[in-house]
Amino acid sequence: SDFANNGRIEIHKALNLIVEGLENFPGSIAHRAWALNRKAQVMHLLGNSDDALKFLKDGEIAIFEGYDEEIKNKDGAMKIKVWLTGLWLTAAKIYKESNKKILAQFYVEAVINFDDPEGTLTLRKQQAERLLEEIKKMKK
Repeated sequence: SDFANNGRIEIHKALNLIVEGLENFPGSIAHRAWALNRKAQVMHLLGNSDDALKFLKDGEIAIFEGYDEEIKNKDGAMKIKVWLTGLWLTAAKIYKESNKKILAQFYVEAVINFDDPEGTLTLRKQQAERLLEEIKKMKK
């Protein structure tokens, strides 16, 4: 249908913007994890789940490589937690939609159980709780 084709065109436009943005990405190395997460989400929407998972891994690598620089910033620890749990939630969604219950549950529970005494991850944890309810309904 025209709607489906237009949707795919818009998704491809979004992907192109993300790719361009990553080439000239401002901010720290670790901050690239945020954009790589978005790229993974778009790739998954396009049906490229394998590539999406690779971009999520690249996001974790960006956090690893930029960790020492980012952690020096006043809000660095908070940002790292938010970016990392964002990657994990995206992974959980991809695994859920790919009918990989154990993998989905692993990542969603990692978000839920992440130590967060400051309450930085309240929204992420709420998203994870809702996703876990859906995952629990899966067959296997």
